[in-house]
Amino acid sequence: MRILIGGDLCITEKSEIIVDDQIKELFANSDIRLLNMEAPLDDGLHHSVKKSGPILRQTSDVLKIIKDLDIDVLTLANNHILDLGPEGLAYTKNILSNYEVIGAGKWEEAYKPLVIRVGGLNVAFLNVCELQFGMLYDEWSQGDNAIGCAWANHSSVNRIINETKQQVDFLIAICHAGVENIDIPLPEWRSRYREMIDWGCDAVIAHHPHVIQGYEYYRKKPICYSLGNFCFPQQQGKGMGAIAMLNIDNKHLELEIQGCEIKDSHLRLVDADDMKKKMEELCMLLDTEEYMEKVNKVCVDCLKSYWNLFAMGGAFNPKKMTINNIGRIILGRYSHIHLLNNLQCESHRWCISRALRNEIGL
Repeated sequence: MRILIGGDLCITEKSEIIVDDQIKELFANSDIRLLNMEAPLDDGLHHSVKKSGPILRQTSDVLKIIKDLDIDVLTLANNHILDLGPEGLAYTKNILSNYEVIGAGKWEEAYKPLVIRVGGLNVAFLNVCELQFGMLYDEWSQGDNAIGCAWANHSSVNRIINETKQQVDFLIAICHAGVENIDIPLPEWRSRYREMIDWGCDAVIAHHPHVIQGYEYYRKKPICYSLGNFCFPQQQGKGMGAIAMLNIDNKHLELEIQGCEIKDSHLRLVDADDMKKKMEELCMLLDTEEYMEKVNKVCVDCLKSYWNLFAMGGAFNPKKMTINNIGRIILGRYSHIHLLNNLQCESHRWCISRALRNEIGL
């Protein structure tokens, strides 16, 4: 059995994407195919929600790729699928009614694993996201009828993993998390994904950073930290993406990685040797002393952007203010929603904490 998992699929502008025959063949030769539906479909009738960060809307061109590649499952637990609110999510799910969609809805629906039986084996998929806007994170304040995405660190997730694993042969977690645009995972996410393996997952496959990161085996089970983009024409400058192929032979699961890229509206596989070299570099770094040095440097480099978000949220730091941000505060054109974004999202919070500890010398 082969399970194929791609990264972010998002077409925000009218685009005619040409899918290479090699990619079509790769998908056709797989038993279960998954992609991350990074944003809702837009019919022009749904209003955007209040949040920090960009609002994404997909055109109907994305449907052709989903159909051409015969996608079985679309993961929805991400930071953009609720950009047009519950109504936009409902509209998108209705359009995608011929496909399995997981990770978003009311509480039970969002957190419920999808079980697919193939070749005499039951394989479950659990889709979760870091704490971005649109997550189901608090039953006390959101209530039973709230609509959103499954949160990776909700107190129920470990229990769900444990209970699900007792009923299936394999359990695959698909996670949308990490610091964007960096090619190295935070130690906190490495620990969390290993914890998910400890509770019963047979593989953890992640995306969200828009660039590829390395992978490792923990307790002989693969953890892939970021697949990057699968097809995101508006982010062509991010470089190659990765396609994870989980090959299952009886009770054994192995990870294989293939590279993909989109150039000039042409979605194609990358040279296998180039991809292998890139992945080897990223994977080797995870087991070296330089790993923590690079993590700390990356966090410090990211701090400038976080200070900008703090200022947009009204927090004043005299050493880090720009003229634009001073103007925002004087004119009252700031919103605490940007403070919330820095504080609630694990990746932001962990990155800020590491950077500040390094600056302070702790």
